[in-house]
Parts: sequence; C-alpha cells; structure tokens
Amino acid sequence: MRHFILTVIMVFFAAFLAIGQQSSAQTEKLKAEADLLFEADAFAQAYPLYSQLVSLNPKDAELNFKFGTCTLFAGEPKETAIRHLNFAIQKGLEDARVYFYMGKALHLNYEFAKAIPFYQQYLSKKNPKDKKPLPAEQSIQMCREGGQLLTKVKDIVVLEKVNAELESFFRFYNLEEIGGKVLSIPEEL
Repeated sequence: MRHFILTVIMVFFAAFLAIGQQSSAQTEKLKAEADLLFEADAFAQAYPLYSQLVSLNPKDAELNFKFGTCTLFAGEPKETAIRHLNFAIQKGLEDARVYFYMGKALHLNYEFAKAIPFYQQYLSKKNPKDKKPLPAEQSIQMCREGGQLLTKVKDIVVLEKVNAELESFFRFYNLEEIGGKVLSIPEEL
C-alpha cells in the first residue's frame, strides 16, 4: 500500500511538472507573438497579448513598459498607461523608449509640462544609431505649444439653444462683437 501511495504521488508530481512546462512554453510563445507585434508598431493588436502577460507576471518591468505603451493606442485611459510606464521606469528598465512613451502618455493626458522632461530623457538615452528614432523633438514642440494654448482656454456658456436650417444658421450669430453685421435678422432673434 505504501508503495502504491508513493507511486501515485510521483505520477501527480510528474503531471504537475509537465503542465508547468507546457504553460511556460505557451507563455513564451505568447510573448514572442506580442513582441513581434510591438516591434512592428502594431500596438493595438499587441494590447490583449500583453494584458495576459502582465496578469501572469505583474512585476516584470519590460512587460509593464510594453503593456503601458500598447494601452496608449488601445483607447484605454491614459492613467493606466502612466501607471505601467512609471512602474517600468521605477524598476530601472534600460530601454530608452520607455521615456518617450511616458512623455507621450502625459502629453495625451494634457500634462504638457510633465511630459517634456521625459521626452528629453529619451533624447539623452536613445541609441544614436537607432534606425527608427521616435519624434521626441517634435513632441516637445507640440507640448510647448499645447501649454500655451491651454493658457488661453475660456469656458463657453450656452445661453440658449435654437434649431435653425442649415442654409440660414449664420443668421443666428451676433457678429457685432467682431465687427460684422447680419443683413436680415430672423424673427426668432
């Protein structure tokens, strides 16, 4: 009987090891497929794959970087991308692209002043021989201009809504403030 129990335990242990190896092989295959999509800039297609991979290994800096990057292009909240990219940076990921995409996440979240230093870090850390450099300098300029535009934002208040026909909608605007005038004023006004 003791020999039988020992045999059963050995069979279960061998089955457990086989399942673990099969699972590991499937994970490696999934990662290889996701990495191919990522390097081809097919971020939206790679998103669900990295989502699975991050759920299996949430402490992996590279997976968090790639998942955070894909999140930017998958229509997900920018805060999710910022969280994952920040985790990768805090873990000391060596890939310079993590700084560009962190800048991009902040940029898309209208945090222009915070985005610029990340773009600058990307520029200082990127490989000068990189065949596909990311447009950090252009993004820095866009952030500077976006910051200036935000200083001029005014709240618009709708006083009244009126339905108008497409051909005569211009008649419903008061153009006197900008030096214009309407030749015929509709009865509604």
